[in-house]
Amino acid sequence: MKLIIAVIQDHVIGELLTELSNNKIRATKLSSTGGFFKKGNTTILIGVEDDKVLEIKNMILNISKNKEYVDEKTANTVMFVLNMNELVRM
Repeated sequence: MKLIIAVIQDHVIGELLTELSNNKIRATKLSSTGGFFKKGNTTILIGVEDDKVLEIKNMILNISKNKEYVDEKTANTVMFVLNMNELVRM
């Protein structure tokens, strides 16, 4: 299992959450500010099986790169993919 943590600029998040939902991918949305972008952004957490990671990464990156950049020095998305030992849903 993997945990995808993606920090995404606010102008990208709406389309991304719709795409994830349409593909039945569960995500937890956290509002966040500062850090990488020094602007309003959203952090999403996605726990997935290893074989889904590439599909989800590509989905996030494709939507992010099809949006205009706020400026040349700022990315629309920063993503971390971490190993996860267990996922529990109740």
